[in-house]
Order: sequence, then C-alpha cells, then structure tokens
Amino acid sequence: RFGPYTAMLLAKQDRTGIPNTFAPLSLELLSEVLGPNGLQPTDCRRPLRWWEDSCDGNVYSDRLSASAFLLMITRASSMISPITGSETSVLVPFYDLYNHRLGSWKNAQVVGNMPPFYAVQAVRDIAPGEQIHNEYRSKNDAYTADIFRDYGFVQQTPQLWKIPVPNLRVDLVFRLDYKDGREGGGLVVEFVHVPDDIERVSSFLESELVRLDSLLPRLESWESEGRPEVPGIPSEEATKIWEYYHALFTAIGEAAGALWYRAAMSESSDDEL
Repeated sequence: RFGPYTAMLLAKQDRTGIPNTFAPLSLELLSEVLGPNGLQPTDCRRPLRWWEDSCDGNVYSDRLSASAFLLMITRASSMISPITGSETSVLVPFYDLYNHRLGSWKNAQVVGNMPPFYAVQAVRDIAPGEQIHNEYRSKNDAYTADIFRDYGFVQQTPQLWKIPVPNLRVDLVFRLDYKDGREGGGLVVEFVHVPDDIERVSSFLESELVRLDSLLPRLESWESEGRPEVPGIPSEEATKIWEYYHALFTAIGEAAGALWYRAAMSESSDDEL
C-alpha cells in the first residue's frame, strides 16, 4: 500500500538538504556569510542535536535512524493521536509534497487532522496549473532563517526576518513583501519589533551590509553559468548558501533603508513642530 511512498523516502534519505547535513566546508562558508555577530541561523545542528539528546541517538553508529529523523523533521505534519488524544507527528503521502509560501500565494490549509482522515481545503480559487502552497509555519512564526535551517530552502517573498542586534535585548523583526502583494513589484518593509535605539540598529545593519558586500567578489568568482561552483563544496549546497546570502543581503538592505526613511520622516516632523 505505501510501497511507492516508502521507496521515495528511501531515495531521499541522504538528500534532506538542510544545513545540518552540509559538508564541513559548506558549513564554514555559511558561517562566514552569517558572520560573528549572531545573524541567524546560528544553530544549524539543532535538528540532529535534538535527536541525539531526546532519543539517545548517535549519528555515527546509526545513520539510518538519523536519516529517518531528518526526513521526519523536513516532511512531517501534525495529527491528533487516536491513542493519547494529543498532537503527534505523521508522514502524509502527497500532502508532504506541497510547498510553503505565505501571503497571497498560500491557497490551501489543513481543515481536519483526526485519524483516519487528513483533510486539506482550498482557501481561495486555484487556477489550472497553479502550484498548491500551504504554510509550514504561521506568518508570525515563519522566520526565514528557521525555514532554511529546518527545511533546507530559502522561502520566497513574503519573508519574516529576525535580526539580533549586539547589546540590545530586543531583536529587530520585520516582514518583507512585495508592494500590493504582487510578485515583480518593489519591496516593502513592515516592522514588527524595533528596538528603541534606532541609531544603534541602523549602524549595525550598515556594518553588516559592508561585511556582506565584501564577500560578494569572492562568491561571484565562483559562479559559472548562473550556478556557484565552489571548490570542495557540493553544488546543491553552494547554491543554497548563495541563495541565502542574496536573501539576507536584500533583507538587511531593505530594512536599513526603511529605518533611514523612518528617521528622516521623524526629524522632518520635529522640525515642523
């Protein structure tokens, strides 16, 4: 009954694509992109460390169980257990092929997860040939860094970013979306949380832009025919790091510009008073 689905899972067991499985040189490059100031994700080993601590696992002696756990992390959905009545993780054939995207691209959602049924319903009209998108996390919890760490891809716009600022207790949190919610337009920043010390936040963002920009010539030198070819790094992992670099650079740049505009408007208002 589940033979074809199981065969597909077995074929993917070594290709979950999350940073936890990256080659050592790939992790070094990702660490260089993130820098020394806490840009996320800082805990790329979190999934397997969770398995090692909770299940007493050992990735070196039990690679099959480690692979099974990573498949569960990247593909599982939640369902109410008929035994305990509490929420548990399950693999749902076909449903786990749906991709994640928020905003107006989300067109489906789970409306029932009581055994033996798992019901998915369209939330708007879906055009013929349009991809079905659900959400792996809610729009208030789908941080781009966490999606990259736990699922191995850079989520498309709209995105949610959390930027820790050194020596400040409150993180900078903002959404990045297209104007009018339509792809191809300009980008707009919606701040969710802004630390009180805007000057320090702006200075930090500008310094990170300078640092990231200094990496660009080296990253571009590895690009061949539109794909990065980094010595010693698998091409799929290099591509993901390259995509995350671009997303991070764009998000920080847009946030820095929005903060500058916000400060300029505040000064203009003060001058008028």
